[in-house]
Amino acid sequence: MSSEDFPNTIFFFGAGASKPAGVGTTIELVNEFEGFLDHIGSPHLKKLLHEIMSYLGYDKLDIEQLMTALEKLTTRKDDDLLKFYDSSTFKIKNHDNIEKLRESLRGFIQQTTSVKEDKINFLEPLRSFPNPVTIFSVNYDTAIEQFCNVYKLRYTDGFEHEWNPKLFEDGSYDFHLKKIHGSIMWYKTDNGNYIKLPLHPENKIELIFGEKATPLILYPMQKWEFVEPLLELLLQFKTQLANSEFAVIVGYSFRDSHIVRLFHESARKNRELIVILVGPHARDLYEESLHYYKSDVSQEKIASMLEDRVLCLEYGFEQIIGSLKELVSDCKACMNTEKNNQRYLLEGNESTPDDLILSLAKIEFLDKADKWRHRIKWAEEVTLKRVNSRLFAASLRLFLIAEIQGKKESANYWLKHFLNTHNLFNLQIFSKIDTASNVVRFPDFNNVSGRGSGYDFEDLQKFLDRQQNLKGDRFSPILREIVDKITKWFYYLYDNSPNITFKEYVENIRNFSVVYFDGNVPDELDALLDLLDEKFIVKNYDDNKMKLLETIKKLESSIFRKIFDGHNNLSRCIEAKHSVRYAEIVQMN
Repeated sequence: MSSEDFPNTIFFFGAGASKPAGVGTTIELVNEFEGFLDHIGSPHLKKLLHEIMSYLGYDKLDIEQLMTALEKLTTRKDDDLLKFYDSSTFKIKNHDNIEKLRESLRGFIQQTTSVKEDKINFLEPLRSFPNPVTIFSVNYDTAIEQFCNVYKLRYTDGFEHEWNPKLFEDGSYDFHLKKIHGSIMWYKTDNGNYIKLPLHPENKIELIFGEKATPLILYPMQKWEFVEPLLELLLQFKTQLANSEFAVIVGYSFRDSHIVRLFHESARKNRELIVILVGPHARDLYEESLHYYKSDVSQEKIASMLEDRVLCLEYGFEQIIGSLKELVSDCKACMNTEKNNQRYLLEGNESTPDDLILSLAKIEFLDKADKWRHRIKWAEEVTLKRVNSRLFAASLRLFLIAEIQGKKESANYWLKHFLNTHNLFNLQIFSKIDTASNVVRFPDFNNVSGRGSGYDFEDLQKFLDRQQNLKGDRFSPILREIVDKITKWFYYLYDNSPNITFKEYVENIRNFSVVYFDGNVPDELDALLDLLDEKFIVKNYDDNKMKLLETIKKLESSIFRKIFDGHNNLSRCIEAKHSVRYAEIVQMN
């Protein structure tokens, strides 16, 4: 896809986008702040910090919650609500040091968000996006600025020396960086000017004419305070969100209610908008912040216009950034395919979204696949001539995605159809028995087992590798075992050849059972052997064909049941019975 054809895309960065650059998450920064207080020799401030943290009562306090509390405590006397209370007792003993603790925290944030040049190589794939790349960020750090410095890229953040938003009208820059919560390099002077000084950060600096400047960083309690550059950038975000095809959100916690509202409002106005949500907890964040909104009247949760328009990618930024450009292009192609399917339906035509499901599985767009799944014409609903080997490969991938993201109903659905289409596909294969040579002639191995349009086991293994590296102990080893066994089963079964005799088939089942089932050969194998003579030729083939196919179905189902054993959430699906139209199988031969 050329730069001219590339979809209009903006980025939105939260704290998780800077984690690979060595900047801690909001929770990690609280722990680092405790170490900082030890380093500067302030045990009294550390004691005060612990006292405040105990009163707040959070299980895991993050840096914004801490700063919010300190801002409120510092300005508590200005709060009109206190006029409604009689008590003047203040529980915190060391309250005279609260302002010192707040200033220490501000200084700590400024120091820890200055990114070193050897930490930003992971951002290099951003260079492949069409210029200018637009990045909105709520981070104060200098990751993008340092990245542009190292790679000799031109960027504007709206500042030359002073604030000048017209700089964003210049399309010759490589990056437009729009930091809607400010930056450690931005300052507001006593005279109300906004300037940029690439200095080591200080809480306050004095300019040459005696004018003082303080950092222009928007802390939580200030987020609705009028600060001209930040308000202008927020308005630009609203405008660009309403006109973009894709918004790639990385590592953002959706803590800011006004930004969450902008996403919901933009989705109502911009029906083309697709959100790509990147982060280890993308699914949870989508369900909590984007999938629903609360009614102003009843406070009930209502499905938002972003339903099935958010692609949740549960990866670290450094894991997925190299694939983002291709992923956006593929997602755009999926959306075009979806429009075609919708048009066919509106015209009264029958639409079978097989290709759409395959593409959605490739890019892991589970919610969109769930939306269209009821229109798939699965094989048992039509004829076995339509059995699509790619559909059961896609079903396996979607099952894994749903399981990893905790969508049990979706996982059960895709597993059920993976098992069903696998059985039907194998029956279609076994129905093509060459009675003269007693050889089962499989389709092209490349299209069945691993490459091209069939099973892509290597890709599935890479997918699981990324998930396991990210989730660590939270990753279920059972999923790995399932894919490993399915992979080995297909290689045992087909043995890199489209032709297999019944003797080879039986031997492969026995060998596979020894390695993966502790030698427990499925009981159904004996039923198959009863239909074969000592030379593994089918006895009375014309009379036994239907029984042979039924036996093979039960045998393969038994093998897959064993493969999925231990996955306690899926026993209902594994035991489900699937009907097969044997008359159609006979007609196909």
